[in-house]
Amino acid sequence: MTKKELCTKRIEKIRTVMAQEGMDALMLFSPIHMFYYSGYYPHRPIYPTDVFRLFPLIIPKTGEPFHIVAKNVARFLKEESWIQKRFVYDEFLRNAEEFIAEVLRAEGLSSGKIGIEEDVLVLFTMENLKRLLPGITLARASNMLLQARDIKDETEIELIQGAIDVTIIG
Repeated sequence: MTKKELCTKRIEKIRTVMAQEGMDALMLFSPIHMFYYSGYYPHRPIYPTDVFRLFPLIIPKTGEPFHIVAKNVARFLKEESWIQKRFVYDEFLRNAEEFIAEVLRAEGLSSGKIGIEEDVLVLFTMENLKRLLPGITLARASNMLLQARDIKDETEIELIQGAIDVTIIG
């Protein structure tokens, strides 16, 4: 199974949960969830604080998911993520929250319920996004995201078994 097929299957699964929760989109910042749904893992030795930088993966309830990323790390995204739709900004010239708000407005997500990882997103960023997009409701999605991953698919089971096998050998 290709990375795109695997991640698309995972996105379909989370969209089912999003529909149950009445969410219009998910805005993911954590490297773990970003990797799980896009194949892109933003931690690099040269950028150890990427979790604090604002490079979200947006999964709308319908349509193509997309990345918002700073241009100085966009090449990593291009190499690793199967998601082709991306919005690139210069984080040294543009305010990240303002750019994210601009993209969300352009994508028709300036109102509605957007799920966020409340255990990852900095309060300052949440408040700025609420100010810039007064029509949105930022909803807690961390538990929902974890619960959606509780039941492992065949590929995940194979990877877990592989890790067990290597551990036994070691």
